Amino acid sequence: QWLKAQYGEYFSEHFPMAYTRKYWTTQAKNLSVSWVGDRMYRPNIEEILFGAMSENTPCTYYAQEQRYPECGQYRSFFKSFRDGCNIIYDHEAKSIDMKNKSITFSNHETVHFDKLISTLALPLLPSLIQNTPTEIQHLREELIATAGIIVSLGFNKEHIAKNLWFYIYDEDILPARVYSPSRKSRANAPDGCSSLQAEIYFSDLRMQEELISSHAHMSQNDRLDFFLSHTIDKFVQMGICEYPDIIASDVRVLPYANVIFTHGMEKKREILREYCKSLGIVCCGRFGEWEYLWSDQSFLSGKKAGEAI
Repeated sequence: QWLKAQYGEYFSEHFPMAYTRKYWTTQAKNLSVSWVGDRMYRPNIEEILFGAMSENTPCTYYAQEQRYPECGQYRSFFKSFRDGCNIIYDHEAKSIDMKNKSITFSNHETVHFDKLISTLALPLLPSLIQNTPTEIQHLREELIATAGIIVSLGFNKEHIAKNLWFYIYDEDILPARVYSPSRKSRANAPDGCSSLQAEIYFSDLRMQEELISSHAHMSQNDRLDFFLSHTIDKFVQMGICEYPDIIASDVRVLPYANVIFTHGMEKKREILREYCKSLGIVCCGRFGEWEYLWSDQSFLSGKKAGEAI
C-alpha cells in the first residue's frame, strides 16, 4: 500500500516490489515501513515530468557525498584504534553468566568482566545468557535476517564497471545488487584491472534451495560453484563482460546481511533490547541493535556504547 501510494501501481509492481523479493527475500506486503526513512526518494510531479523530458537530472540519492580511504580499505579507518587494543581472536562465546560476570568460550576458556558490550546479532544473546526466561527465548526466533552470498570477480580491464553500484530487478537473475570496489579506490585492484561484487540473498523466508530450484541436492561447495557460474553467465548475457575478461573469482557466504522488518518485529526487538539492558549488557552495531544502520551509524553506535560504560 505504501509503495503504490508513493509510486503508482505499475512502477511499484515492476521495480520495488520485484526487488523486495530478491533483496528482502519476501513480499513487500510482509514488511513494515519503519526502516524506509530517506532510503526511498519520493519525487513530486514536477520532478517526474522533468526527469521524463531531460537527461540532466539532479542526484537525489540520500548520500550526496561519500568518503573512502585511498589505500587500505575500510579497515584503515580503524588502524589507530586497533593498535591501542588487546584484541584476542578465535574465541567463540558459548555461555554468558551475568550473575558471576563471566563468559565461557568454545575452547573452554572462561574470562571475567566488569562491563560487557555486545556486537553479536541480538537474537543470539538469549541462547548464550544463562537462565534466560522461556518467553525471551521464543522471541529471538521471530527476529529474522537475510544472509548474503557474495560473488566477487576480478577483470583484466580497467573500467569494467560504469557505476559504483547498480541494481538488478530481473527475477531470473539471482544477484540483487552489484558493487565495484575498484571504483571506490584504484588501490583496490592491480593496475589495468577492475572488480565487481554481486550480492545474492537468502533467509529463513527464502532458502538457498529455492534459489537453485532443481539443484537442491547439491553440497554447499557445489552450490557456491553454481552461484559463481550463474553470476558470470548473467554478466556476460547482460553485456557487462566477456568470459576471457575474468581473471579472479571468490564466493563466500555472510551469515548476516540485512535485518528483515517483518510486521511487529520492532516491538519484539525492543523487548530483547530491554532484557539485555536490564542485565547490564550494552548492545551496539547493525546486528547488536538489530537495525538497518549505515557504516557511519554503526560506528557511532559503537562510540555511544563506549560512552555508556
